[in-house]
Amino acid sequence: MAKKVAVLTNRHVFSAANDFVNRMHYLPDVTIIGDIAGGGAGLPFLSELPNEWVVRFSASPHYDAEMNHLESGIEPDIRINLLEEDRSKGKDTILEKARSILKE
Repeated sequence: MAKKVAVLTNRHVFSAANDFVNRMHYLPDVTIIGDIAGGGAGLPFLSELPNEWVVRFSASPHYDAEMNHLESGIEPDIRINLLEEDRSKGKDTILEKARSILKE
């Protein structure tokens, strides 16, 4: 019997972790919970301009199975943020939501 899986995400999920969220999203019994992922899925390109400014951007776009661009992050199935009032009490709002979903 397959078990439910919860993947927790927020704006600090970048690069390979963003790709992991994308791949998990298509699996059965997986729920993505938290805030939109941070993105950064493309191959980074770095260059210095003549005025000594540094430019960094993704040189290769990454897409999901529906051809949605992943550079700006991935929307979770259930959007919930870690509330500051809960954090101060030692409670993780996102983790608690995941636990309640996995118990269902």
